[in-house]
Amino acid sequence: HAALSYLNPNTTTTPKEQPSITHAQSKSCIIMLMKILDNILNETSYNSKRRSIKVSNKTFYNKVGQYKGGLDFLKTCHFIEVTSSSTASSNTIKLPREKESKVILLGGRMMLHTFALEVLSLQES
Repeated sequence: HAALSYLNPNTTTTPKEQPSITHAQSKSCIIMLMKILDNILNETSYNSKRRSIKVSNKTFYNKVGQYKGGLDFLKTCHFIEVTSSSTASSNTIKLPREKESKVILLGGRMMLHTFALEVLSLQES
């Protein structure tokens, strides 16, 4: 998947706007992306809070938001960027209820799992 290629610490080319990513940074990003999808997939009743993330949230930004691949990956899972009219930058990334697809989310989760095992050599837990 193209978005995940930006999160590969073994890649020598990265977008100009993003510095290369270390193995530890990639691991943190992939784990957080998995948690985001897992929280949505495992819930028993719809919770819109699980589908809305402030891009400026320190933890999210440090682990996912600063990397092109992290935001791009969420967009492939049908998340959209929502920009406030008062600022020019994206404030929130959301998964609208009408765009949500469990098939897409499961497929994305499987991609993250495979990436974690094959590229990052993480052990299954």
